[in-house]
Amino acid sequence: MCNRLSRILLLSVFLLSIPLTACRPEMVSSPAANLTPITTGEEITPTRTATLVPTQTATAAQQPTTTPTTLPSPTPTQPWTEISLARTPLPELAGPIDMSSSGAVALLAIWGNGSANGISLSPDGQILAVMTNLGAVFYDSISYAQLALVPTSLPVRAVGFSADNRQIALGLSDGSIEVIARGNFDSLIHLTSPDSSLGSGERLNLSFSPDSQELFQVIEASRSIQVHRWQTGTWKMIANFSLNTGWTAYVSPNLDLLGIIANETLALQSLKYTEENDLLDLPASIAPLFWTRMVAEGGEVAASSNGEFILISNGIAIALWELLSDEYTYHLDDYPSRIPNPCSQAPNTCLNSSGGFSWSCDDSTALDPIELIALTPDNIMVLISRNDNLTEFRRVSDSRMLWEIDATFTDVAFSPGGEFFFGLRPDGTIEKRETPDGTLVDFLNLHPNQMYSIAFSPDGSVLAAGYSDGWIRVHSAANGEMLGVLTGAAQSLEFSPDGALLAAGLTDGTVRIFNLDEGNYYDISPGHLAAVTDLAFSNSGELLLTGSTDCTTSLWNVTGRYRARTQIPSDEAPFRVSEVLLGPDELTEFISGNRTGITTFAGTSAETSLLSEVTVIDLALSKDGSLLAAASEEGLFLLPIFAGETGNPTRLNDPQGTESFAAAFDTSGTLLADSTLNEIQLWSVADAALLDMIPVAAFVNSENPPIALAFSPDGTLLVLATADGLIQVFGIPIGRVN
Repeated sequence: MCNRLSRILLLSVFLLSIPLTACRPEMVSSPAANLTPITTGEEITPTRTATLVPTQTATAAQQPTTTPTTLPSPTPTQPWTEISLARTPLPELAGPIDMSSSGAVALLAIWGNGSANGISLSPDGQILAVMTNLGAVFYDSISYAQLALVPTSLPVRAVGFSADNRQIALGLSDGSIEVIARGNFDSLIHLTSPDSSLGSGERLNLSFSPDSQELFQVIEASRSIQVHRWQTGTWKMIANFSLNTGWTAYVSPNLDLLGIIANETLALQSLKYTEENDLLDLPASIAPLFWTRMVAEGGEVAASSNGEFILISNGIAIALWELLSDEYTYHLDDYPSRIPNPCSQAPNTCLNSSGGFSWSCDDSTALDPIELIALTPDNIMVLISRNDNLTEFRRVSDSRMLWEIDATFTDVAFSPGGEFFFGLRPDGTIEKRETPDGTLVDFLNLHPNQMYSIAFSPDGSVLAAGYSDGWIRVHSAANGEMLGVLTGAAQSLEFSPDGALLAAGLTDGTVRIFNLDEGNYYDISPGHLAAVTDLAFSNSGELLLTGSTDCTTSLWNVTGRYRARTQIPSDEAPFRVSEVLLGPDELTEFISGNRTGITTFAGTSAETSLLSEVTVIDLALSKDGSLLAAASEEGLFLLPIFAGETGNPTRLNDPQGTESFAAAFDTSGTLLADSTLNEIQLWSVADAALLDMIPVAAFVNSENPPIALAFSPDGTLLVLATADGLIQVFGIPIGRVN
């Protein structure tokens, strides 16, 4: 008992932090190797993302050499001084979730801020709005202090500020609109319109008229563009019409104008006066291939606020067209044709016996080089953000480049005077930069874009979560309060059985061990050649199994800090490893990845394959190692394990036959949970009977799927993590009837 309490106290000291707060200390350099808090005032240096060279023509891979490594020196952690994240207390719980109480399980809380769907800045430049799946979060644009969190029933996809700074419109994913007062952020009215549902990939725009008397909603759907208009005094809908969709479309809020490019013409439609429209021929001097690619891949238009010109991007080139001219002014095309698809980038350890890869890649998922274009408010300059980690700032009139920085932005918002801009990075960081030279002023790290993994500590006191922005967030399991952050972009996390260590598999291939008792960490090197996607401790805590997208698994001696064994599963046809489990015999490995089935090893014996026709997404092992569960595109499967050998699989009878994304056993091994896009299913292991289905939040969908499911060690909580960084917490509150 004393050891447990002392460990909790040490962990509390280890994690005392300002967990991504809105407090703004003096600017300090961000240490590269120390465990540090994220503050909004730290100086960061943008870095280029390392690009793996395609190895399709390289020679076949050799078996990696197993070599002990030099014991690394521990890196001391840096203590933190403040905690300011609002708590979300859980109600008193009735007891553990089991077969007799499964019908009483309910959603208790949602922890986390959620990734940013987009950003917007108020007309006076004072308020930064961040759109999330939970609602809209409003920050002071100078101090980054959180002004308000406005929860919504559905994800927020668009924000519009009235020009008089009195009202804010929030566009939800179902096409409805929540209008709030800017002064106190109270709700004013909820607006709906006919046939305004928002499908996947469809774009939503909200804007107020320059006099703030009208609100416009434009939904760019696959087959039509729907326009709705309300009078802000009465909130009465005064216009509702649709137009044929085109190759791309844009809205000019200052002019209440909608532009649609299609069929070698630009159609201009007034949003205010339905009967007013015009049709302009596109410049004949723009090569047909420019438009051909826009038809195939889509495009983007940045329109000047005075309506004199537009910049048109088709993803690989940009053209400037002054609308009163029959010719385009210039054509920027010095960009790569495509950013290499990460699917086709892998180290030599992934090469098969023929010198190629054993998987195929969808070329349609390759990124265009141009991510976005955005004009400054004075229409003089254009910001061009690229997917090869570069952002250019050019003069519109002659395309002359003024500066270039190592950064990609997926959304930007300029201050009204253009002195600075906010840029949303792919990892969720929101940077504030000076417009004249691109200098980084400040940043906000409260909305990481991607969650990778979660892990409960063995005593159930904390929940660790790994994110794409380079920080591991550690939450109190009692109320979701963030206790602190650990450094590292952890794609996988696992506590040692005694809770003294936290192992993190990082996106760069590093295997990092945090010593929670001593308050430091060390990296076991050399690590993997690509991201460490999963890891598992042995029951003794002395061994750690890791899997990587470098197509290998490694068994590490944690005590000696060296690699004991490396294997390439299916070395004739290697695959990217996504899931690994280590059996209780500390010999048997269960491995899955970007191919069908589960590969198993038992020490040095030959591999075997299970569920060879099943596309596995997640694996779970019961605590005693007697049962293996596989969540897959084909559903949920349960396999018994006897002395390292697996029995015949049982496909659990999902009444809807839906895809299963994550699975978890409770501590007793009698209850199995899995998550689909719609609900969590609870199963009796003994007879494979479905006990109950618990609805999950509406923001869970194919674009934001479940990435992990876990029971707390005492079985009182069941948590579901989704890719957007939100954690849904389920349990049985006292008084809830089964």
